[in-house]
Amino acid sequence: MDVIKEEVPNRNYKDTVFRLLFQDRRKLLSLFNAMNGTSYNEPESLEIVTLQNAVYMSIKNDLSFLLAFQMYLYEHQSTVNPNLPLRDLFYVTRQYEKMTLGKNLYGQGRVKLPTPHFVVFYNGTDKQPEMRKICLSDAYEVQKEEKELELTVTVLNINKGYNEALKEKCPALKDYVEYVEKVREYTRECPLKEAVELAVSECIKQGVLKDFLSENRAEVVSMSIFEYNQEEHIKMERQEAYSAGCEEGRAEGAALKLCSLVKSWIRCGKKEEEIADLTGEPLEDIFRLTQIIRENPGADGKQILEQWGR
Repeated sequence: MDVIKEEVPNRNYKDTVFRLLFQDRRKLLSLFNAMNGTSYNEPESLEIVTLQNAVYMSIKNDLSFLLAFQMYLYEHQSTVNPNLPLRDLFYVTRQYEKMTLGKNLYGQGRVKLPTPHFVVFYNGTDKQPEMRKICLSDAYEVQKEEKELELTVTVLNINKGYNEALKEKCPALKDYVEYVEKVREYTRECPLKEAVELAVSECIKQGVLKDFLSENRAEVVSMSIFEYNQEEHIKMERQEAYSAGCEEGRAEGAALKLCSLVKSWIRCGKKEEEIADLTGEPLEDIFRLTQIIRENPGADGKQILEQWGR
């Protein structure tokens, strides 16, 4: 396998504690062995090929590496996104493009590619199953039995009480989860920076990621604050979107009810002035609505509202 040259880092990308921790080949190999039931013991056999600018078309992946003619893309997420397979498709396409640079793709010889595997380690606060698979084909507008292009991402919940056997096989992963738990625990009692500092100090004292946290304390504190704020920001955005959707739904529901009532009153012979008085709507709006209803006797409520501009 040709060696892939590293790209110049993109400083706009904020690194993560997970990524920093598992950049250590020994820890990454331990995670690989735990995932695959293998016993590789030479970290040098593992070739890290993570795109170092970290962002391609705004798509990032925490860790990519080659081992035994296979390529593994590992990512940590505190939220599960249905677009994970599409993001990984963009990312792996970039990887293959780099790997085949200079190869004759139009020749008779087959260009060999490492077999890809896509894994997300989830430890957000939303309830998720122990393991789930998200497929690229789930997004296809037209569903067919035979999938001509498929990409499957395995999402593993690594929160407390989930995939404990896996964490027992990889001490670094187990300790990472414990550190995140401590940060969340202290944020319920203290300001964020103080909570992170307390979590780091307690972990070092208890031997949880002791060497890693001692050597990288400042970076870990900074990254943890960023990650926590980012997680909270995503939650707020989702809540705002949900609230906006509910409000929009309520408004549409009220408009549909109004449309139905106006239809009934027209059948009863009520005049526009009467309907305006009953509904509180401006008279000109009621004139326009009744005109649309009369001109479109077979239209449903939504079609009428669309023409009415509601």
